[in-house]
Amino acid sequence: MLFQLKYFLWSKGLDGIAYVLSKLPVSFISLGVRLMARVWFDVIPIRVNLIVSNLKHAFGSDLSQAEIEKIAVKNLEHYLYFFLEFILFRALSTQEFQGRFEIEGLTHVQTHFKKEEKIFVLTAHLGNFEWLASWVPLAGIPLGIVVRTLKNKVFNAIVSEQRQRTGVHLIFAENSKWKIMKLLSEKNVIGFMLDQRKSPPGGIFVHFFGRPAATTQGLAYLVERSAAVVVPAFIERKTFGYFKIHIQPALSYKKVGNRRQTIYDLTQLYTRTIENQIRKYPEQWFWIHRRWRE
Repeated sequence: MLFQLKYFLWSKGLDGIAYVLSKLPVSFISLGVRLMARVWFDVIPIRVNLIVSNLKHAFGSDLSQAEIEKIAVKNLEHYLYFFLEFILFRALSTQEFQGRFEIEGLTHVQTHFKKEEKIFVLTAHLGNFEWLASWVPLAGIPLGIVVRTLKNKVFNAIVSEQRQRTGVHLIFAENSKWKIMKLLSEKNVIGFMLDQRKSPPGGIFVHFFGRPAATTQGLAYLVERSAAVVVPAFIERKTFGYFKIHIQPALSYKKVGNRRQTIYDLTQLYTRTIENQIRKYPEQWFWIHRRWRE
């Protein structure tokens, strides 16, 4: 009963905020976000040092301190936009939501889908990846994504509900392998993120921005098992609530030496693909995460 009450109050509260956001000019929201990000950077030290440190490790040899700090402030803006877009999603009709995307390279995934091949979509915590997932089923491509259960039960229910609104299949991380293989066999595309730290034995060390980074070998393992194609797809925010989706040609799969070497090479390939995209839009990646901690 208490859960239902909390869920009702949170849902109605978010719906009210979403309605207001949908009526405000984008220029007004952008001004507010820029001001809040500046205050966050100058006054509130939460995670700011970590973001700056990560950026220095990635770009320190190419960018000055001032340039690093400029990206850090834009990165804080990104998190604020992401949060507001999570709420805004509740106020948008399906037609309104679809109208907020510019698509590049859709045929790269449609070609393999029409051939009924097994497909993984490789993506990252870049741009509004939640909106990317929600858009895919609306393009006529059934999608499953691996998710973790959030500790707050009310927030977990709200997030899960939003993720499933457009028909996304949620695959819970615990014992996800068999569910993924089942959905693949049913002609579902599986979205896979490869840009967060995963310590051994589940992870292996590959190079990411010139440093060894513990990375899940799960995608390479599943590709090696299923011979699925891997299509990289990333989302770039153009302005608040408007995006461009970049879908790239499928990455080639080939065995190199033994199975262990193949999995390593594939994981390095996927990681390098993600890094290349982050370099294009560094302010929109998840630098707030301790990616290189062992």
